Amino acid sequence: MKNVLFISLLISIAITQQRSSYSWEDGTGTILGTFCYGSCDGVDDAENVGSTSGISPYNGSRMLTVSDPCIDANPEAYIAWVTNLSVGNEISACFYGYDNTPGTKPSLRIWGNWSSNDDITSYTGSASGNQDYTDGSGWGQVCHTWAVTESEDEGLVIKARVYSEDGDLPQEYFIDLVEVTTPNGAIVNYPGSASGCTDAAACNYNPYITEDDGSCAY
Repeated sequence: MKNVLFISLLISIAITQQRSSYSWEDGTGTILGTFCYGSCDGVDDAENVGSTSGISPYNGSRMLTVSDPCIDANPEAYIAWVTNLSVGNEISACFYGYDNTPGTKPSLRIWGNWSSNDDITSYTGSASGNQDYTDGSGWGQVCHTWAVTESEDEGLVIKARVYSEDGDLPQEYFIDLVEVTTPNGAIVNYPGSASGCTDAAACNYNPYITEDDGSCAY
């Protein structure tokens, strides 16, 4: 009887969760945005590439590459955006980052911030991230789980945060296969599939969005 109840619980959890992934195989998507807490605007040179600089994609034939131009800062690339969240929801996400420097920088980490439902550039608070970095063994996966505790946290921006030594800038990074698990009803936006404001004159303009959804604010 206990086994039956346990199996029923697992089935119930599976039904109420949805899992999706993105690995830049569309050949066009790059990032949804970028941010930096320090002395620069964020990552540079976001490109959707195949094998390059001696690095092959982890999954399929395409991957994301970005560069870090920042001194005394850790810029972030927005690699997914989950919306339509409510208090009590849990979101889990992972991505693969390439790192061949064991125990030292350059390295990558998964991070997040909360947002409103209608603007990826809004910021309602830090969601922080995992304590572990890529391990320096080549392609490595980093993951984290977030819980929604505030009603204003309607969206979660999932980010790859990069860490470089100042003397090695600009530093190139490689990212692949983002996987996100959310409650049913949440919406997961990935590069290449998300829409937003494409008007540079608007205050919520996003240069990484290619499809305008009429949300531009002035």
